[in-house]
Amino acid sequence: MKKTLVFLGLLTLTGGGYAQSSIALLASTCAACHGTNGHSVSSEMPSLAGLKPAYFIQQMHDFASGQREASVMQHHAAAYSEDEIRALAEYFSVQ
Repeated sequence: MKKTLVFLGLLTLTGGGYAQSSIALLASTCAACHGTNGHSVSSEMPSLAGLKPAYFIQQMHDFASGQREASVMQHHAAAYSEDEIRALAEYFSVQ
């Protein structure tokens, strides 16, 4: 929750969406596990780059609800707002 609150303070809402630099900053928190811009370098960790937005969004909802179990991702997904999840889905889809 603290991580999301910090990023909410850094994000700039522009015309119903997030500024590209703000999304890149938010997405950078995923890099430790999923690689820079979602390009994983480990066969044990899935890449986020190139995922279809609808798939990304569904997976985040499944993590947040506990339908898909992964303790670390349950905490991350539950902390993001719907707008943040959608923005991340769009960002990673074009990486």
